[in-house]
Amino acid sequence: GEYALGGASPAIDIEDAAWGPCPDGSGCLFFGDIGDNNLVRSGYVIYRLPEASLAEPDAGAPPKVSVPVEAFPFVYPDGPHNCESLLVHPVSRRVYVITKVRQGASGVYRLPADAQPGTQTTLEKVAEITSPDVANPEVTAADFHPTGDRVLLRTYVGVFELRAPVAGGPVDDLWAQRWLRLPTPLEPQGEAVAYQPDGLGFLTLSEGLHPTPFQVGCK
Repeated sequence: GEYALGGASPAIDIEDAAWGPCPDGSGCLFFGDIGDNNLVRSGYVIYRLPEASLAEPDAGAPPKVSVPVEAFPFVYPDGPHNCESLLVHPVSRRVYVITKVRQGASGVYRLPADAQPGTQTTLEKVAEITSPDVANPEVTAADFHPTGDRVLLRTYVGVFELRAPVAGGPVDDLWAQRWLRLPTPLEPQGEAVAYQPDGLGFLTLSEGLHPTPFQVGCK
């Protein structure tokens, strides 16, 4: 189906999407207008909208649904950043972004718990993470496991997983864990990753025209 995002324009550079719980416990979709290759933006936006029910398409075009969105404008506490990773914790409902850097450590930032739609806020920096692939450290996508105890990190050339030392422990303990390399499909430009809904595998997708999705399952 196709969603028309009312109130989400003019969008500048939407780089990632995520699913997460709404405040009332139903499902919400999140979109991050967070790209900034030249580090010139004065602000960024995360959009939240309820996950609408899409009827089965008739023979022809898929259904289109117009939905209102809530905008959460924000700035970073330490200047502009380029970012391609947006993820929402399935238990705490906290929204995170991870910056994309060509060398060194990426920053992990969190939307404040009291952030209100339409009011600009400053993200909270919670961690720095460094890819073991020094030559290709750019984090291009990320996703929380349905249990919230793991996180996937995608780079151009690899897929990695961080696993919480204690199930149900503090979410931000995840960022200090060892990067575990997972099987990674060979793609032209890997820029998307997501766990399966049951958590027993993940999917990746390259940027480009008509890319092929890959699924990697647990053995």
